[in-house]
Amino acid sequence: MNLIILSGPNYQEYTEKFERYYRLMKNELFELEKESTTDIMEVYEYLIGHEYTNDFRNLCKHGVSRTLTKYSKCRYQTNNLFYRILMPFKEEDINSEPLIKIYHDVLYDDEILKIKTLALENMNDAHVKSVDGKDDVLEEKTRSGQVYWISEVDAVEYFDALNTRIESFTGFSTKTAEQYQIVNYGLGGHYLPHHDSFAKGTENVEFGNRLVTVLFYLTDVQNDGYTSFPLLNINAPVDKGAALVWNNLHMSNGQLFYESLHGSCPLLKGNKWIMTKWLYEEGQHLPYNWKNK
Repeated sequence: MNLIILSGPNYQEYTEKFERYYRLMKNELFELEKESTTDIMEVYEYLIGHEYTNDFRNLCKHGVSRTLTKYSKCRYQTNNLFYRILMPFKEEDINSEPLIKIYHDVLYDDEILKIKTLALENMNDAHVKSVDGKDDVLEEKTRSGQVYWISEVDAVEYFDALNTRIESFTGFSTKTAEQYQIVNYGLGGHYLPHHDSFAKGTENVEFGNRLVTVLFYLTDVQNDGYTSFPLLNINAPVDKGAALVWNNLHMSNGQLFYESLHGSCPLLKGNKWIMTKWLYEEGQHLPYNWKNK
């Protein structure tokens, strides 16, 4: 870990050094049982030649990001809620189509500690269910990380206030939302570019597709680990306590926002914790009937 200090123009030098010493470091890490590691250089090599992933690879490696325009602004936002006048949300515009925003300082340190403590002893390697809705669990080849889904009992006990907060800054109901998912990315942890929206025929079809993604950052990350939108040339910074929010679907007709393709850049240093809540079409005030689209 001390070997890699990624900064400025020395990035290439450090990645080459990492590649050179990785085999030795991996053995030590496994012996100390500190991390379940992945060869990060192999991850990057895998990305070469895959559709749209070259952009993702370059964003992750070089940190190229968006250029701010006159439409990108920061503001204190109350969303016309009287109790938010003294504690407005710190809202930052990232993109307009699809809509992407960051809400800073919406998760507090005591809540973060509670969430991580709750998840720590229950984390499992990331898996994905088969697309036909069966109970078959498939090996997760696009992601390297540990996952825990908050149970209904714990959700009722700990997250009512947070649900209200989400409804306040997004304007959407959490009544039909998925359970909270907690993910821990250790050294080499990553998630290749993907869309969050469900396709028809999957297990949650009764609630439609994932309309909005709310991603909370439970830690800061020193280097890399961005949430990257390769089709938009955007790297969203990892800011502890912030919520990154984006639309997966067009609000006018429910069609997929193809530009919402996103991934989690591989981690070369440190540890990254996130918590995600997906809001569905069911229960929202939408200008279209999602059941007939």
